Amino acid sequence: MARTTPVLAAVALALAAQTAQAAEVTDLPPWLRGDIVVDYGFQHKAGSLYEGSERVGSSSFEQHTVTYQGVFTAGPGVGVFFELPQHLSTRLAFPEASQMVFDPSTGQGTMLETEPIEGLDPIHGKGTDGVWLGIKGTPFSETFESRGNRATWLIEAAVRTRSDNNFYELADGDLRGAGNGGGGTRLGMAFSTTRNITQPYIAFRYTRARTLSDVTLYDENGETLGSGFELEPADDFWIRTGAEIVAHDNAEAFSRFSIDLRVGFGYTTWQSAPSGLYLPSVLSTSRQVPATESEHTWASAGVGFYHQAFQYMKWKLVADLTYMAPHEIEHHYPIVTGTDTLDLSLGGGVEILIR
Repeated sequence: MARTTPVLAAVALALAAQTAQAAEVTDLPPWLRGDIVVDYGFQHKAGSLYEGSERVGSSSFEQHTVTYQGVFTAGPGVGVFFELPQHLSTRLAFPEASQMVFDPSTGQGTMLETEPIEGLDPIHGKGTDGVWLGIKGTPFSETFESRGNRATWLIEAAVRTRSDNNFYELADGDLRGAGNGGGGTRLGMAFSTTRNITQPYIAFRYTRARTLSDVTLYDENGETLGSGFELEPADDFWIRTGAEIVAHDNAEAFSRFSIDLRVGFGYTTWQSAPSGLYLPSVLSTSRQVPATESEHTWASAGVGFYHQAFQYMKWKLVADLTYMAPHEIEHHYPIVTGTDTLDLSLGGGVEILIR
């Protein structure tokens, strides 16, 4: 009878022990296995603009993004991964807008009782953002049945490379880039467990954006105002909790279908951006000074559908509706977002399982 080396025996034991499946937020491929994912996301954010109690306009932001991802579990419960977002189309528009004029009584700009702006062209952009490179691991996991763990704990850390593309600068003619272009770091954590057919979970993530330097500012006609400016993209923190309900699970056929019901809450810090980018009209004097957007919070509710059709493929459909709290758009002007600002995110993806 042939003898098995200790290393091969350990590998075989580890692979055989991983039969259960954690919730989607804490899922990690088995040892020496990996996943390749292509996700599509659509975002639509729209709402009114107010100065005091008066409505002075509206704005809408749309974005189509494809994200390429890959993860490889290099050791038991330890994986490395990458994410590359490609913004196919970014569109910022102002369906309703009022002219910004100087108010000598306050010494600042105002949109109150000014002429409406008709036929304002949308702002377009596209491009590839920086690459996320990271590591994730499960100190304990339900997938290792031999350990007897009754919950799964996933930890994630990643860094993002800087990109030459960003939405703040023109890339080609009137076309801008996409994303914020700066590097960044992020830390995440998630916990899940199994209760009959339900897998409740809670997840956290903090993203720190780095300063974007040597930015060029433009006027409303696309003429260069100057270069060498620094911008501070926003940091954000979010927490999400929910339950994944397993409606179908056939381990022998590698078939599984689950429904994810979730709610979330987030906080976005202040950030600086070119004056006149997120407002339909500004005074020419402010365009040479980056504008500060105030911090704000948001709350969301969503649903997800996850289906493993067979051993080597999974697909998903997700949707989230987010309420954005009112906040000041530029510190130069008393214009704030309305209480009707909503952000709808839709997405879908295909995951190839290398097993």
